[in-house]
This record gives sequence, C-alpha cells and structure tokens, in this order.
Amino acid sequence: MNMWIISALLLSIATSAVVASPSGPPVSVDGLCASMVPGHGPSDAVGDAPYSVTAVEQDDNTFKVRFEGVGANSTFRGFFLQARPWDSSSSGESETTSLGVFTSSAAGTKQLDCFGSMANAWGHSINTDKSVVEGTWTPPAGSGEVRFRVSVVQGPASTYWTGLYSDVVMYESSAGKASLSLATLLGALAMVFFTSNRM
Repeated sequence: MNMWIISALLLSIATSAVVASPSGPPVSVDGLCASMVPGHGPSDAVGDAPYSVTAVEQDDNTFKVRFEGVGANSTFRGFFLQARPWDSSSSGESETTSLGVFTSSAAGTKQLDCFGSMANAWGHSINTDKSVVEGTWTPPAGSGEVRFRVSVVQGPASTYWTGLYSDVVMYESSAGKASLSLATLLGALAMVFFTSNRM
C-alpha cells in the first residue's frame, strides 16, 4: 500500500511538471525569469532549434519583434522571450534584467512581469500550435544594446530549446535622441555666439 501511494505521488508530481504552464510561463516560480528553463524535466530535443527571432526598428523608435519557425515541423506551443542587456565589448549578458516593455495583439500571447518590472517579458497564453508571433518592444530611455533571448517548447512539453538569441540590437529611445538633438543645438548656438564675439 505504501509503495502504491508513493508511486501515485511521484506520478502526480511528474504530470504537474509537464502541464504546469499551458497558459504561459509561470514567472512566479523562483528563478524562472533568470534561467528561462521550462520546468518540464530534461529536454529530448534533437539538433539545432528550427526557429529564429528578429527585431526591426520602426519609425517611432520601437522595434517589431518576430519569433517564427523556420522550415518543416517548426510550429511551437510555448515560448518565453526577454530583451537581455548586452555588452559587445565584453560579450556579456545580464542574467537578472530584461529591458523595455513588450506589447502585442498576437492571439495566444501575453505580457509577463520579471525582475520586479512590468511587461518586460513576453510569452504564450495558450499552448496551441503557432508558426509565428509578432510583438512590439519599446526600449527604455537612453541608449544601449540588447539581445532578444528565447526559450521555446515545440510540443510535447519535453521537446524544448533554451538560449536562442537574436542578433545584437542597438537602441536609442526618442528621449535619448531628443536630448542629443538639444545638446547638438546648444553646441551650435554656443559656437555661433563665440564666433560672433571674436569678430
């Protein structure tokens, strides 16, 4: 009887781990935002991930972020995406920060809150098959570099990849550009004033 109870408990735990996030990454789980590793046990994925993530800057200084399958058999059921700060000089990434704000009207996706900030991550809201999702990323004030990092569950839950990255993206927010323009203007006015006084 005791062995039966133990077996039932173990089965219950294993089952809950597999179906723990059908409605999105459970970011309240300690450490998930940092590791971005699904709590589905070891992955049985084979080969390179058939997915890509790209970001294209728009006229309003936001970025269109696109995550999609590439080639055959590349649909996915779950994903978890963040904008990690990147330092090209040291090839270093922050493990405890995701920058900016994500917005999306794509069906089956939602904003997520990580590291004490709001809407700074993005993921699935239902674990149905998807081939592509698109969202908007608004960078923080100032300028810098990020790489968009993704974990993806192809389905079943045990088939997943982590540590997928976009190319390095350089951003400069509208506020940062406005400050630069103002500084440039003031510099030009100072030069005119200095030159006119010397004449």
